[in-house]
Amino acid sequence: SIPTEKIMREKRITDAFANISPLRIPKIEIVKAGGYTFYKYDFIPGHNLNAFPERVITENAWHWGKQIAEFIYAVHNARPHEIDDLRGDGDGDGWNHNDICNNIIVDKKTMQIVGLIDWEYSGWGTLDTEFRNTVAFSKKMQNSGFQIAVMAQYKSIAGNANK
Repeated sequence: SIPTEKIMREKRITDAFANISPLRIPKIEIVKAGGYTFYKYDFIPGHNLNAFPERVITENAWHWGKQIAEFIYAVHNARPHEIDDLRGDGDGDGWNHNDICNNIIVDKKTMQIVGLIDWEYSGWGTLDTEFRNTVAFSKKMQNSGFQIAVMAQYKSIAGNANK
């Protein structure tokens, strides 16, 4: 039920950020059959961070926060020319995933973030919006200190980049 234009938009965005993101982004394959357009993702083995107990998220907030801060810094500050036309006229200062909270994939053995999925809401926006969306859709993520960790780690990364 997803319009072809939305499918193609998400593919263009994930293709543009595949070599920019420090986290794995699944490769999208477009499949056309029976007059319909479908897409399939490469599978990224792991578990959704939001499915972990709040205690585990809290214990790993600074570790995972650093990985997400590195991701946000890389993507938000990138300007891939192949998707310039998708920036639109809206407010913003960089590219956002816009739904980080629900789409972080973690390897349970290493406790490393191994990927970020579902880019259908991505677009040009503000850094504040991206930070809010790291926890916006989960009470346990909000309670874990994860957003504070992401923001502090981002500030450190940005400060070091400006030296």
